[in-house]
Amino acid sequence: MRFIDKTRAQNRVTGLTINRRILNSCWNGICYVNLRYDTVDKTELIHHLVKEQDGYCCYCMRRLHLQNGENHRKNVTLEHVIPHKIELTDWESDRVKYRKYPSLNDRNVTVCPKGELTDPTFKFGMPPFPHFLSYDNLVASCDGKTLNEEAQEVPHHCCNNKRGNNYVEPLYFHENVSSEISYDARGHIQCPEEYEPYLGEKGINIMCRFLNDVRLFWRQIAYSEYTAEQVGEAESNEDLRTDIIDDVFTNDPTGHWLFLNEKNAWCIFSDYSWFYEYYHRT
Repeated sequence: MRFIDKTRAQNRVTGLTINRRILNSCWNGICYVNLRYDTVDKTELIHHLVKEQDGYCCYCMRRLHLQNGENHRKNVTLEHVIPHKIELTDWESDRVKYRKYPSLNDRNVTVCPKGELTDPTFKFGMPPFPHFLSYDNLVASCDGKTLNEEAQEVPHHCCNNKRGNNYVEPLYFHENVSSEISYDARGHIQCPEEYEPYLGEKGINIMCRFLNDVRLFWRQIAYSEYTAEQVGEAESNEDLRTDIIDDVFTNDPTGHWLFLNEKNAWCIFSDYSWFYEYYHRT
């Protein structure tokens, strides 16, 4: 996991400018019309957030794809740090947890329970902006699609789509998150005990077996003669894919890794190339 810095001047100016354009597009001179998360055009904001995060999911570090391609499907979702349709009672109980982060303080974010404006006649010019569209309250996540033990795709298994409206500590807002969250030689996450509920099955589920396998895959690649670039090339090169599997993964007598012969499975694992550099450094 990596630190997402919402105070960086260039990114912040761009993000807030996009926010103003969205808000102004819904202002009729008297009040806001159809200013809802689900109805406004968020394309520019999505592109900006993905760029800000160098193209990686805020949680699991998967590559984010903005459109469908030959080997990968569009997989970007926007994650609300303070949930999109947070209930007033939940906001009141979790307010202190959220407000401790500067980007989520009352100077930057106005919380609108259930994702609805309290007063549509109040025109926003400067922050705080409505939380359901605020640059400060949004990060880019993957869609949580993974593989089960039969190598079949499973939707909404982790990250944003697993979380729901539960409070999840936004660890990506911790400046020292790269030391708080580490990945061991088995691909397992090591972290302070108090973070485990957020990262585990009842949270964003990035401690699941699938992602453990993904991280172990990249550790073994990082310790082999193959490069991340070759793993990417193997998405469309079956012979290279077979060579990598034979050379790196056939020492497993259980045959666990044979599902990687399937192009779809390989392409999903390939999306996590961030871990190649991580394991090269450790």
